[in-house]
Amino acid sequence: AVDGVPFLVALTDTAATEATMAPQAAQARAFYASMTPQQMEAQSRMAAATMVADSALAARIGRWGGASDPSTVGRAVAEMLTTDLRDEVAAIRTPVLLLAAGAGRPADGRARLEASYRAQLRAVPDAAVVVAERARHFIMYDDPEFFFRTLDRFLDRR
Repeated sequence: AVDGVPFLVALTDTAATEATMAPQAAQARAFYASMTPQQMEAQSRMAAATMVADSALAARIGRWGGASDPSTVGRAVAEMLTTDLRDEVAAIRTPVLLLAAGAGRPADGRARLEASYRAQLRAVPDAAVVVAERARHFIMYDDPEFFFRTLDRFLDRR
């Protein structure tokens, strides 16, 4: 998994629950549903600029987002905010590699990030978390050498 966890909001708010996130999910759903395609692209470009270092890739990702149906994106964001799979991941019986984006964080910040990601996977019997020190959210774009090297090492240990 690339920079994704079973319950995103719990990375920053460990007390969050599906129920406490319902109002924010409703706001996100309404926010996206109200957007024009142009607003959707602008929002996507702005978000992508924080998720990938290369401005040309950020623009491309923004265009992809702009081509998305705003209402559907809003429903997906709402589901992401209100779906907690931390207990359900215990059913995973295959090894899991979770890559976390750590660019711009000091060493202690990366350590806290790694601990937060590990906590989300504590129910998975065989899980590994590796922090990409030089990459933002789109690790495969920002640091492809790290991405493939880490993936190869993980697959080779099997």
